Amino acid sequence: MLVNNTVLGGAISFIAVICYLTGEYYLIRKSARKLIAFVL
Repeated sequence: MLVNNTVLGGAISFIAVICYLTGEYYLIRKSARKLIAFVL
């Protein structure tokens, strides 16, 4: 049971990190696009 909880916790943490990174990447891309549009 402990192993299952550890695996589940690890999977949730991993998914959370992926979501966070992709979200950050998306925001950075959006900001970069706005900045480029502003400069050009």
